[in-house]
Amino acid sequence: MILQSTMKKLTKIFLTLILVIVPVVLLINEIMRGNWENALIFAIAITIGITAEVMPTAIVNNLVKANIDMPRIRATYDN
Repeated sequence: MILQSTMKKLTKIFLTLILVIVPVVLLINEIMRGNWENALIFAIAITIGITAEVMPTAIVNNLVKANIDMPRIRATYDN
């Protein structure tokens, strides 16, 4: 349960970041360069770059939460 709520919070932060930064980048790039097509392609590239940066954070977050929860539920594992 804790893991799911944490993932929901992380997902909301990630989507908010994309929904705020991409239009800002699109607008600034269009104003400076004057070309909507290139600005849109650049904004999409920024979105892909943000996704590549956030995915390892989500994975590490899940691993840490699982590591914290395992002793509490008395789960054991062998090497």
